Amino acid sequence: MKLQRRVVVTGLGLVSPIGNDVNSSWDACTNGISGITTFDNKIENSWLLEVEELKI
Repeated sequence: MKLQRRVVVTGLGLVSPIGNDVNSSWDACTNGISGITTFDNKIENSWLLEVEELKI
């Protein structure tokens, strides 16, 4: 017997550098607005920044 999986999508949510909801993020994306920016030295020196690979 083959098991079937069902998925129900009840809504969309998004928090990103270009918007905190689906509509504003989509508008920014379609208008070429980037979420990439630079840090000033004050922030760089006070925060520990780390980039790692996510393995699934």
